[in-house]
Amino acid sequence: DITSRHAEMNQKDNTAALSGDVLVRTTTGYTINTDILNTNFDILFAETPGPITGKAPAGDLTAGRMVLEHNDETGTSHLRFTDGVKLIYDRQIPEE
Repeated sequence: DITSRHAEMNQKDNTAALSGDVLVRTTTGYTINTDILNTNFDILFAETPGPITGKAPAGDLTAGRMVLEHNDETGTSHLRFTDGVKLIYDRQIPEE
């Protein structure tokens, strides 16, 4: 699920540039905030040209850049964080 305040769509190129309080929520438990997200419609692909902040299943996350893409060989999708990744691990203690 991706939301933003603004979007510029280019139907010819099958792309959209989302901006302003971009929020990405994944089915695997990631919540990512960024200023700009560039996406592609004909393949699963999205990237931020700048920093992200958010929550990962393991804790708080920051990075200089993020890419979401599909791997055709494995059939799975991947979030890749680069350019100064920081994860503050939040150990979950099960309730008794």
